[in-house]
Amino acid sequence: MSQSINRRGFIKKSLLSPAAGALAIQSVQEKAQAKDAVKRSQSSPGGPVPKATLPKGKIKNLEIGRLLLGGNLLTHFTHSRDLRYVYNLTAHYNTEEKIFETMRIAEAHGIDTLVIHTAPGVVSMLKKYRYRLGGKMKWIICPTAQVDTEPEAYAKQVQMLVEEGVDAIYLWGVSADRFVSQGKVDMIAKAVEIAKDNGVPSGIGAHDLRVVQECERNKIDADFYIKTFHHHNYK
Repeated sequence: MSQSINRRGFIKKSLLSPAAGALAIQSVQEKAQAKDAVKRSQSSPGGPVPKATLPKGKIKNLEIGRLLLGGNLLTHFTHSRDLRYVYNLTAHYNTEEKIFETMRIAEAHGIDTLVIHTAPGVVSMLKKYRYRLGGKMKWIICPTAQVDTEPEAYAKQVQMLVEEGVDAIYLWGVSADRFVSQGKVDMIAKAVEIAKDNGVPSGIGAHDLRVVQECERNKIDADFYIKTFHHHNYK
């Protein structure tokens, strides 16, 4: 006896096989492209030759392109709310090889600086790209230790980043938002000074505009701000 099937089931079965096949082909192609990118990195120790240049700006003595490469997707921090599968999809797509490919493409088009936070494995990956594969990407990194509750750990993380070759440091926006909401603007100033004491440009990250307003009102001597532009209603 043949099994009955409704219209939705028929459409689902009809589309599933071609879609799965297309995804499989795409996955194979992407893996091949990523491997080629890594091979190019290994065979050209000087890094990619830029095909184009972008306008430059300066933070203290650090010259960077005016278009920066964001690190959230590279660390799989997708702001996907309760859609947990999105994180897993991003993690499977943005492998180390794919991240190296992304940075090479960015460099080839004049983007010479990456903004990222200290998620697990990030620094070792960046070191591999710069020191073993010849990448030229500059690093602007925020420590994730909390300067108010673990000041020694924060200072140690800053020192470690400087020793590893970071080009500039900024206070994590998650922390800066919290400090302003809790009336701890002095902690923002403390974080800025710790990075300055280590000899690198020191900035402040923020999602909430009040962070910038309070820092300016309190004359905190930051070298730069990293501010997102979005609403806070993630529902």
